[in-house]
Amino acid sequence: MTARCAISGPLRMPKRTRALGLSFALALCATLTATAADTIHRWVDTDGRVHYGDRPPPEQIDQTRPRPTAKTAARPAQPAPVARAQPTRQPAASPAEAAPHVVAELRHLLTRRDFAGLEARMAALEADFARDYGAEDRLFKTLDAFDQWGDAQKGPLDAWVAASPDHYQPYLARAAYWVEQGWDTRGRNWATKTSDAQIAGMKRCFARASQDLETAARLNPRSILPHYLRIRIAVAVADLPETSASLRRALAISPASYRVRNAYLNGLKPRWHGSHREMRQYVAESQHYVAQNPRLSHLEAEVLVDEASIAWNDKRLAEADGLYTRALAIGEEHRILGARAYVRPGLGRLHEALADIDRAIAMDGEYPVHYVSRSRILSKMDRYPAALAAIEQAYALDPLDPDVRERFHRVTLVLGYQAHEREKPATALTYFDRAIELVDTNADAYYRRSRALAELKRDEDSLRDVRRSIELDPDQIRFYRMIDWLLLKQRDYDQIIGYWGRFIARHPDSDAAYLERAGTHYHKGDFESARQDARKAVELGSIDAQGLLQRLSGTN
Repeated sequence: MTARCAISGPLRMPKRTRALGLSFALALCATLTATAADTIHRWVDTDGRVHYGDRPPPEQIDQTRPRPTAKTAARPAQPAPVARAQPTRQPAASPAEAAPHVVAELRHLLTRRDFAGLEARMAALEADFARDYGAEDRLFKTLDAFDQWGDAQKGPLDAWVAASPDHYQPYLARAAYWVEQGWDTRGRNWATKTSDAQIAGMKRCFARASQDLETAARLNPRSILPHYLRIRIAVAVADLPETSASLRRALAISPASYRVRNAYLNGLKPRWHGSHREMRQYVAESQHYVAQNPRLSHLEAEVLVDEASIAWNDKRLAEADGLYTRALAIGEEHRILGARAYVRPGLGRLHEALADIDRAIAMDGEYPVHYVSRSRILSKMDRYPAALAAIEQAYALDPLDPDVRERFHRVTLVLGYQAHEREKPATALTYFDRAIELVDTNADAYYRRSRALAELKRDEDSLRDVRRSIELDPDQIRFYRMIDWLLLKQRDYDQIIGYWGRFIARHPDSDAAYLERAGTHYHKGDFESARQDARKAVELGSIDAQGLLQRLSGTN
């Protein structure tokens, strides 16, 4: 996934594990970069569809995750300002706007194992940042490009290190991977809900990352990125001396770096044993460098954002919305717009939320959480085709995020339900196929597909799916009624009776189940067993079973 949110509440990022569909994302990356990577334009139309082209269009929260740390130690001395070219533009609106496909491009190069191309592109991003702080977000997208690779995809990173042992870029990329693996191993729960084994696993991953970062820093002493990742690691494990030392090393290279200062500021949040007073003190110290990087004036907004996230967690939505609005007045950042867009649906302000998230996407189109949020908002507006287009984009950018995949699954299911209700079983089947491909453990998805298959007269496939539904959730009586109906067409009474016996064993007080089994016994011609089940259903309160008993009274 691209860069992660740094606060809880509206800016929390979904958890990430391994996922299917990586080839789909890589294919998208190839599409974005194969022709003219530096001149591709991207825009979103009013229906949520994302467009790419070589001409301009016709007229989530980008920092580290919350890390559990102790209060940061005394801050290192501020380095003296160094001579540096002034930004060519103030990066308030969109620091990443000029090259919106950095992540896709780098991932595509890695899948092709174009190591020389990777190194050249990363070196160019470093050079751009050295000339202009306005290029900082594009540089930091370098880390986002490599942090989501699963175990099976680590091979290209190792191959890159082996092919270029004297270049810093492969070590930096693999370190970003190991930092993310550390967080996957630990999980994103609070420290009190995290086991010692998880913490130990995280530290092992961080140790591997640290080895690569040491090599990367040695091979390129002027790169700020190794020190930035070291800050994140040190904050995560509450290594206060290393946090300060890494900050000092980073600021010696780029004293006006917004991203580095913001990463350090994250460790001063109250939830990590700091305070808003300490945050504001550090923000004030950082203002000495605003002349070099005007974006540093936005750091004050970070304090308001944290206050807003606390209000959101306490369900004080109106207060959170006001704090986000104040933060945006200081400086428009796409992640803050995304956070406010997350809050506003709860206040009944869906159209304003949609406007916020569209603006956030315009500012950073490689941030999957914005598309997730857009899909969520559009779903609340009952605009499911547009919601599907948004979540497809999120999935293309981050197929390894299980929460992205889950929302994709749910939106696809709803579209399947709607098609089925419109008596379009073939269309419904297409959606249900996709939903099950995304998440193959949803019993209702199999049940719905079973119904669509039955309407298409594909009874054997329908039976397969409803059996899978019962395996996944053996307590839903509607699943048993579906298999009853299918097996009845085959006059397979014994299987039907067996299924109802399984349900009754789990739900011995279900009058409906006894009545259904009584009916099957009746069709089979076993009238005595039918009477026994019908009497039991009557005892449990079934009125319908009384009629069946009357019909059975004259049978032998």
